[in-house]
Amino acid sequence: MNERVNRTIQEEFLPAYRDCLDLEEFNRCLIEWVMDYNHERPHAALGYKMPFEVAYSSPNPNPRLDCSFDNYDHEKGRLMTDDEWRAYEASMNAVRSI
Repeated sequence: MNERVNRTIQEEFLPAYRDCLDLEEFNRCLIEWVMDYNHERPHAALGYKMPFEVAYSSPNPNPRLDCSFDNYDHEKGRLMTDDEWRAYEASMNAVRSI
């Protein structure tokens, strides 16, 4: 599986973003691309489901680990810490229960 992801990054992401001016911009673009790849694009190998749909249906007790960058904080421009993620999940669960 890793070889497939690496090939996709090399074939699709790198040619389009080769001209990023600095590492911070490159990382931001890569995170956005991975989020799109996992959350917006159906994959033939997954029965035309998106990776996050398959990950969340897995029996893993911590689905966040199955789904890349769910914990990306766009305002801060970085991944959330585990404590920040737990607080975010708690607030989202509270909103869902209303």
